[in-house]
Amino acid sequence: MKRRYTRGSVGALAFLLLTVALTGGAYAWMGNGAFGETRSPIGGVSLLADAAHRAHQGERQALCPITGEKIDPSTFVDYQGKRVYFCCASCKKAFLKDPQKYIDAMESKGIVLEKAP
Repeated sequence: MKRRYTRGSVGALAFLLLTVALTGGAYAWMGNGAFGETRSPIGGVSLLADAAHRAHQGERQALCPITGEKIDPSTFVDYQGKRVYFCCASCKKAFLKDPQKYIDAMESKGIVLEKAP
């Protein structure tokens, strides 16, 4: 006997998969980030609202300006009142050769650099 799937069952399955995808993405954002922030999503709508807010406010630096790798929060330089993070000490040295070039590139991408204390 062949199984027949109705439009209703396919639609319900699609809705379930979409819901799982949205909430799974929400839970991936929870926990401590590179800067100690936590996110407490309520559902898929909060993801969209959060993304819109971050786009308006700009993104925090998450990648090394030299290599594009994930930053190490313990490796940074304070330059002209801004804190710039790097993946390693050698990138820190490369940055210091022409810091304004890298700062301009990050800010043109909408990355908001943390203020140096």
